[in-house]
Formats: sequence, structure tokens, C-alpha cells
Amino acid sequence: MILDWLDSLALTIGPGWACCVAIIAIPVCLFAGVGLWCLGFNLLAEWQCKRKMRREGRLLGIDEVKRKIVAEQGTLILEYPSLGWNNSRAWWTSDDVAEIAPMPPRSIEDFDPDSDWEDFDGGPFTEWAVAEYLSEETGKAFLISVWNSEGAAERLYSEFPSLKKMRVDSPLVDINQPESSKI
Repeated sequence: MILDWLDSLALTIGPGWACCVAIIAIPVCLFAGVGLWCLGFNLLAEWQCKRKMRREGRLLGIDEVKRKIVAEQGTLILEYPSLGWNNSRAWWTSDDVAEIAPMPPRSIEDFDPDSDWEDFDGGPFTEWAVAEYLSEETGKAFLISVWNSEGAAERLYSEFPSLKKMRVDSPLVDINQPESSKI
């Protein structure tokens, strides 16, 4: 099939140009295919997370979360669950997470991009926050939004300026745990 396409292209624009087009078109098509597969995988994972949280009673609509914020204040957690793709999840909990955390979150200043990538998992705070609040199995925070949740978070921050906020980058927490410690 590809050779037939290349033969007809060579007859139309000449063999030299056909090779140039093939050299460019084939990698572009492969790259686009891999990108679409990854995008589909991420969308599916976010949809499954939202579906699971709905089944478990841990999904809040925006009006519900606004009522809860007025009544209980709490913390809005913006989670980035994957490397790249800039997808995010917005979670809410009535707890003051920074106040009850057993350790402070790791600051970006503590991260050395030249040496920390191999064992970077966000540190003990991220592991604790994921297990305590964000985990689909053991967490207790309520999911508000999946995929690109920055917009929903910004709207809530602007409406409730005293709302506590937190960012958790969690893509490597699950990967770095030994298989025996995973739930």
C-alpha cells in the first residue's frame, strides 16, 4: 500500500520529490499516530477516574463545591497526574491540608533538574497527599474536575479568595513505589 502510494507520487511529481515527501510524511504520520494514541490514553484515564469517583460518591459538581466552601472553607488541590500533556485534576477537601500535613511540601527550589530526575517523586509530602487525599482507592478528597482543571480552579479562587490552595505533582508517586507496596 505504501509502495503503491509512493509509485503514484513518483509518477506525479517525479522520483526525487517523491522520496523527499516520503522521508517527511512517514515520520510525521508515525509521530501523529503516537501522539493521538497517548492523547486517547490520557482522556480514557481521566474519564475512568471521574467515573470511579462518581460511583464512590467522591465527585462534586461546581455548585455543590461552592456550597461546601461557603460552609466549611477547606483546601482546593490542583493535581498534575501525568508527565507532560498539562492535564490536571481539581480536588476539594474540608481539611486544611497544609496545617495537618506531617511534613511540609517540597518546594521547587529544592528540586535540582540536573540530578533529581531519576528519583524525583515529589518527596514524602506528595506521597502522603496522594495516599491521604488524591488516591482513587484510599483518598478522601472530592473530585471537582478532570483534564484541564486550571480554569475551574481559577474561577473558584477568584470567587473565594480565602480558599486555601495547593498544587501536587503526582505522576511518579505510583511508578516509584515497589510493587509489593501498591494497593
